[in-house]
Amino acid sequence: MKKFLAICAVFVLMLAIVPNVPFKPQNPVPAKQMFAFAEGRSIENELASEGGEEVENQIELTETSLSENSNLIEYYADQTKLCVVGEATKTLTPDRAQVYAQAKGFGKDCTEAKDEAFKMFDKAVEALVAHGCDKSKITIESFYSRPCRECHSQGCHGNLSFSFFVEDLSKTDEIISAILENGVDEVSSICYEVSNIEEEYTLLLSDALENAKTKASKLLGDDLQLIDIREESVYYSNCLYREYVENGSSYVGGIEVKTRVEATFI
Repeated sequence: MKKFLAICAVFVLMLAIVPNVPFKPQNPVPAKQMFAFAEGRSIENELASEGGEEVENQIELTETSLSENSNLIEYYADQTKLCVVGEATKTLTPDRAQVYAQAKGFGKDCTEAKDEAFKMFDKAVEALVAHGCDKSKITIESFYSRPCRECHSQGCHGNLSFSFFVEDLSKTDEIISAILENGVDEVSSICYEVSNIEEEYTLLLSDALENAKTKASKLLGDDLQLIDIREESVYYSNCLYREYVENGSSYVGGIEVKTRVEATFI
């Protein structure tokens, strides 16, 4: 213990003798302000040295694109920009109809009910083709066969739902009467359509742009420059959809199509 105390006393004495001189580095390193992109640029140079000319070309292309964008931003910085929404609406007359109908069959079991339903369907298809309907556009929508629950007798019934197109609306009643006489038990509904609605929508987009220009010219005058345009996702059209009643398949009204664009002018 005495030996330990003697060592501590010697250490305290040495601290008292050594002068209190602050530490200073002999050769201080000068500090230089670095920008955020400097580090990224050095990495690009390293990649270029490893990857060859292909990486260098990519770096040059990136720098050129950034330079062009900065010039574009500076060009528009002092310009008055106006963003307006243009709309256009048009009512179209339907030129075809999609009809939904059902053929039903009954039997002592589900297989027999199924065969009977498809037999009625085949008769309806023959009637449709005979009246000018396109067979390739006759579609089976659904089918089911199950035991009868509504009737007291034993057996099953099958229900086959299908649809077809009527291209000449003046023959709608005639065609529906034909299938009702040949195996169809029920006509569910008729949906009236415009066959070239995609083309009509595309043409209507130009009207929506003209509407946007008209709005902008009232604020900026006629000397306008269009710098950006975006079609808004509002593809819209209503439909004429009704249940069928005998001698009542004609429609009232039309199908409305609407377009909208967002345009920026200076």
